[in-house]
Amino acid sequence: MKQLNKLFAIAVLLSVLICIYPLLQPVAQAAAEEKKGPPLDEIIWTVETEQEIGLKKVVAGDIDIFMWSMPWKVYEGLSPEDLAKITTIKCSTGIWCIEMNWAGCTEPTVGYPLNETAYPGIVIVSGGEGQPYRDDGVYFNPFALREVRYALNWLINREKIVEVTLHGSGAPMFSAVQPSHPANSTFWPIYEEYGLTAEGDPEKSAEMVKEALLNVIDTWKAMGAPYDLRGGLLKDVKGGGDWLEFYDGTNWKLVVLNFFMRIEDERHEEGLTVASWIEDYWKIKVERFEYDRTVCIPVVYGTDPLAYKWDLYTAGWVSMAEWPYPGDDLMWYYWLCPFLGYPYGAVNSSVWMTGLRLYLGAYETADEYWDLCKQLCRYGIWEAYRVFVAECWEFFAVNKARVSNIAYGRMTGLWNPWPLRTASTPDGKMRVAEYSAMGSLFMSAWNPVLGFMCVYSEVMWRYLHDYGAITNPETGIYMPVRATWTVEKDCYFDRTTMTWVGRMDVPSDAIIYNHTLHKWVTVGTGQKASVKVVVNYKFSNWHHGIPMDISDVLATIGFYWEWAYRDPGEDVNYFYHPDIDWYYGDVFPLIKGIRIINDTALEMYGDYLFVVDDNVTAAFYIWWPVIPWEVRTVMEYCVVYGGPSTGKTYGWSEEYATYGRDEWIDMINPMHVADFDFAADQINKTEMAGWFRPNYTDLSGTPYYGYTPDRAACHARWTALLNWIDKYSHICVSNGPFYMEKWDPVKRYMVMKAFRDPTYPFTPDHWVKTLPPDYIANPAKVAPPPPPPPPRRIGIWVGVGVGIAVVVIAAVAALILRKRA
Repeated sequence: MKQLNKLFAIAVLLSVLICIYPLLQPVAQAAAEEKKGPPLDEIIWTVETEQEIGLKKVVAGDIDIFMWSMPWKVYEGLSPEDLAKITTIKCSTGIWCIEMNWAGCTEPTVGYPLNETAYPGIVIVSGGEGQPYRDDGVYFNPFALREVRYALNWLINREKIVEVTLHGSGAPMFSAVQPSHPANSTFWPIYEEYGLTAEGDPEKSAEMVKEALLNVIDTWKAMGAPYDLRGGLLKDVKGGGDWLEFYDGTNWKLVVLNFFMRIEDERHEEGLTVASWIEDYWKIKVERFEYDRTVCIPVVYGTDPLAYKWDLYTAGWVSMAEWPYPGDDLMWYYWLCPFLGYPYGAVNSSVWMTGLRLYLGAYETADEYWDLCKQLCRYGIWEAYRVFVAECWEFFAVNKARVSNIAYGRMTGLWNPWPLRTASTPDGKMRVAEYSAMGSLFMSAWNPVLGFMCVYSEVMWRYLHDYGAITNPETGIYMPVRATWTVEKDCYFDRTTMTWVGRMDVPSDAIIYNHTLHKWVTVGTGQKASVKVVVNYKFSNWHHGIPMDISDVLATIGFYWEWAYRDPGEDVNYFYHPDIDWYYGDVFPLIKGIRIINDTALEMYGDYLFVVDDNVTAAFYIWWPVIPWEVRTVMEYCVVYGGPSTGKTYGWSEEYATYGRDEWIDMINPMHVADFDFAADQINKTEMAGWFRPNYTDLSGTPYYGYTPDRAACHARWTALLNWIDKYSHICVSNGPFYMEKWDPVKRYMVMKAFRDPTYPFTPDHWVKTLPPDYIANPAKVAPPPPPPPPRRIGIWVGVGVGIAVVVIAAVAALILRKRA
């Protein structure tokens, strides 16, 4: 399982590497001749519980933007006069897929164990673990059989789902590569090879399922198992009733599938439709569990699959930045996602090795990269760990009279990090509403370590912090934001080991973090690296007025390096977290050394290399801190020792209860802030060993010792944090274009104010002038009519792609920031 630590470095890690999760009053506005910060002065965030109400409020001018993409069917009820009052901005990053629980799978796999017996398809529920959705007993899970999962591709009429459920506002989707993805046409021959069609073939799917059921019966018989099946599709050969039945060794009982269906959006209708098809064509009874996200997500993504509470789920995912490289989508959905619990699972050994090669960069040329992508796509469809249904074409509503210069993404619309960095209104205020059926602004804790796990919190947080680099909203190519870089390579590809071998000398005075000694040490002589990346940072003051410096970068790196490893004899909850281990455990060995060049630049040596594009290579080495080290340190104190004021115990991740903790630590939770206040004051007064300077940083004896803050500088930071807490009642201090002035969890609104500090590097018009002009919308200045309902075309995936041989777009999967919808 240690290999699994590698799983996140390409797919999610770099969202932290690039944009790491990412004094009392913000410093006064700069001189009038050079105003700093964003165009807007204020953003007011609220929530709406119904999509139609949110849309009508945009029409009426009560809110400026409804920050939720909706299918065109929601707009169909508006009159032409109302449509003329809004501009709709399209996005195509939402996808639908059917998640399946393949508990009972006995095929050779790598990952989370999915069987308790040697008998395929058999799941034993005991000790009440399946409650309240399943009683104790022995069950047959059809989706433990690859052939049944695969047959779902033919059962589902994707064209009908798009036409009827989405009202034509989407496209059929056959794999993890979206129809709108620039590389999509490259994968078309695979769909032809498998015979996939938008209309499906339910009769063929029934034949496939029947054959799979007969085969598993023969397997049980050969193994001497007491199990059997009858009825349903087997009625003509095995007898029984109209529905499939299972003999558990004692009794015959119906095979019933627990189908969890989201009710907040059109996935509800999707789920009801697919459930009817399963009953009509497969003759398997379906129990319909119609719930919102607060029930579905914890059950599907948070429970042991062998508890067998669920069988099917109408999953939805949203990507939040332009991301043209398909390998990362393929790795996320077919290779990585099951290991992280989305849902828990294991993958076939061929899938594992292909995904691992893509992740590790174990290929010598760009052609090899594309071949591995196609191979993983082929395996993913065949194993059918999830079956993709549709790409959703959805639209954001923007008030035409008030909003100008709003940037949007070619695929992501307003989901990417740009829109509120460029938008303007006549009064400088932006009223933004999110959508939540439950009325909550977000459902994730606010901490950049293992928080911000939902789209709702992430879309807000991204305007409070800046990035080292962000992908271009048109092309997906990296754009420098608060960092610039140069790349130098000296290595060769060893085909025996399928690895890159470095020939570049790492300077002996370069440093790495030693998690056993809990300090930075020099690398010494004889170290080699494949690449050197020089990173130059554009620092500014933090929101609380303290200047950013190299100590914030080193403290960030040191924190994750420390928490990624459990030392022998160390308690599992003491400076170690298994999720950080998963995400980073095999990332840090790729960093061979760090040299501080000056107050704003680092020289990074390492063995991570993305042969297709140097910018992606550089992105791996850009550690942009999003919180000052004292903010992370005070949270760390409470995670390790508990809250000194409330007595609560805290965990970094949403699995806090799994590790015996009371709360998922949160920078803006009022109860948590009480503990942060007490801990910060105690650290400041007592100069606690290990907590007073950047986390575990000890550069004594190196040329870099002078870059560690002295006692006075540390006291200034803690004092600034304490003053901030007194003023704003949270510790969400960052470095972005806005700071959080107010958060009211009872009234469910948040106010962000522009950060006008003179050290902030960007003026209000900077990004409007820098970004592609075709992706800056001016609804208040130009009044184009809203688009008509998008036409549907059979086989749309054929012509959407851009020739891969011509267009190779650099991006890193981190900025996809895939979030559960």
